[in-house]
Amino acid sequence: LKQFDTALTHFQKALNIYEQNNRCVHRDHAYTRHNLGKLYAMRHDYPEALFNYHKSLELFQINYPQNHPTMGTIYCSIGAVYVHMEEFQDGLHYYAAAYSIFSERLPKNHRD
Repeated sequence: LKQFDTALTHFQKALNIYEQNNRCVHRDHAYTRHNLGKLYAMRHDYPEALFNYHKSLELFQINYPQNHPTMGTIYCSIGAVYVHMEEFQDGLHYYAAAYSIFSERLPKNHRD
C-alpha cells in the first residue's frame, strides 16, 4: 500500500509540474494521466481510474492521430475498467475500438 501512495504522490507532483509550465496538452502529461489510471485501477478505485484514463484519452487525441496504436492501448485500459465494473457493453465498445486500431495499424505477426 505504501508503494501505491508513493507512486500517487510522484504522479501528482508530475501533474503539478505540467500545469505550472503550461504543458497541459503535452503527451508526457497524457502518459502521466494514463499511469494514474493504472494505479487507481490496481487499487480498484474504478471511478478515479476512468477519470484519469479519459483525461489521458483527451490529451492523446490532441497529440496523436485517431488510429495511432497508443490510442488502442488507452481504449484497452478503459475497456478493462468497465469490465471490472461489470459494465460489459461499455467494456466491449472500448475493446472493439482498440481491436480496430490494432488490426489496422499493427503487422499481422505483432506480439500483441
